Amino acid sequence: MRLLAKFFWGILGLTLNSTLMATDNIKTPYLFIGEDRVMGRQLWQTDGTETGTQVYRYLQKSPNTDSNPYPLANLPTGAIFSAITNQGLKLWRTDGTPKGTIALPTLINNAYNKVFIPTSITLGTKLLFWTNERTATILNVTDGNIDGTKVLHKFLHQPQNTPETQSPFYVLKQHAYFAIEQGRQNIEWWMTDGSLAGTHRLLDSRQLRVKELSYLSQWNKNIITTKQDLYLLSPNQQNNHGSSKLTDKVLWHINGKTAEKFYEFPPTATPYNLIGIFEDKLFWQVHHQNNEYIELWYISLATRQAKKIYTTKAVNDEINTAHYAKGHLYFSFSNSHDIWVSD
Repeated sequence: MRLLAKFFWGILGLTLNSTLMATDNIKTPYLFIGEDRVMGRQLWQTDGTETGTQVYRYLQKSPNTDSNPYPLANLPTGAIFSAITNQGLKLWRTDGTPKGTIALPTLINNAYNKVFIPTSITLGTKLLFWTNERTATILNVTDGNIDGTKVLHKFLHQPQNTPETQSPFYVLKQHAYFAIEQGRQNIEWWMTDGSLAGTHRLLDSRQLRVKELSYLSQWNKNIITTKQDLYLLSPNQQNNHGSSKLTDKVLWHINGKTAEKFYEFPPTATPYNLIGIFEDKLFWQVHHQNNEYIELWYISLATRQAKKIYTTKAVNDEINTAHYAKGHLYFSFSNSHDIWVSD
């Protein structure tokens, strides 16, 4: 064992905030992300020797530049990362060699631009990622090549409505699904397969009825996925009989390129949130009387018949975790250490 570089807090040296890059397609030198007092946050390289451990040679190396690199994906063509250069924020692809290190086409070109790194996702051999302009949120794709880096769709918005966050992607059958704001209080549900022709809308704002992007932070409570299907809970849908009466929630079923209204919840069974899918049954919880009572329901995905299976008094509480094993549902509440079971 030998010391390659020192990383310390304080005036004596360096502070380390390292993230290892994906390595399958990286040739010598090995790459990682680190931060020191002189160079800031940079992409570093090492060949296993002390002299070979330094700031990555293919990026700018001026003091205090803080290129702030961030690993995004490991594709067959190499590792994809973002980094700030003298020309601004760029995407890079590298296999660790001079010929294999290139700056991908500039998709970020003004002060309003931003890359939504946490919501980028690998789809097959491509990377999907969001960027943001003053008047548009932009869906982009790259396969790590210059001609394979392009804009899939621009979603326009007013400058004052620039989102601070973006919807995550949900991947099924080599398709990615996502929510997007198309103007104020106009949120839609889209899908893409990573191509221009395969990027289109599934549910418009009249169907989805989600008014604010803050709803996106609760998608984990309103979306259930399996290996092939996605179930989405949406508010205030009109029933199928043409009546103006609105139910509180509706369940959408998304499979491949289609979306259908799967089930309209009666007011007495309106979900507080979805819990999970176990053995062809989708479970949810219902809160009643100022959150004093909780009911546990399920719907058979085969027959679309709903059934209440449990009621308990739990003031200002909710089912927090649930697991299914051998025909029984085990669950617990947020404000309790007890474990419950239901068949």
